[in-house]
Amino acid sequence: MMNLHGQNILITGAQAVSALVAALPPIHALLNIAGGFAVGVMGHDPDDAQWDAMFQRNVATLCSVIKAVVPGMKARKIGCIVNVGALSALHGSASMSAYTASKSVVMNLTESLATELGPEGIRVNAVLPSIIDTPANRQAMPLLTQVTGFDPTTSPT
Repeated sequence: MMNLHGQNILITGAQAVSALVAALPPIHALLNIAGGFAVGVMGHDPDDAQWDAMFQRNVATLCSVIKAVVPGMKARKIGCIVNVGALSALHGSASMSAYTASKSVVMNLTESLATELGPEGIRVNAVLPSIIDTPANRQAMPLLTQVTGFDPTTSPT
């Protein structure tokens, strides 16, 4: 659930996103930053909960917004889409199978969309950050400070 312009919408719900986009002025640039991180599930784990969560947060959100925004960009023959992927999409990591798989989808979808939409005047790119220091990531990775030597409580902002 997300509050956008005073409206609570489920950004994985294509109909709600489409209705919201239709009510907005023309969108010329889209930054797909919604997503999430989780660690703990291995590729052979039979529990689908984390797989479902990672694909909902990292893939379904991106797809529902792109599907709603691209028709307007195509009609205007101009637009820019930037998707936030993850450096870990380039290779698998132990206990991060669901996350890295979902971010690999983001990366490959970005490449496909760039090829498909480029001739329509729409640029599609991605940034692939490494670890983003957030409270949620600190909780998911308690050894981060020990491994990296980075301590956000003592580092200048």
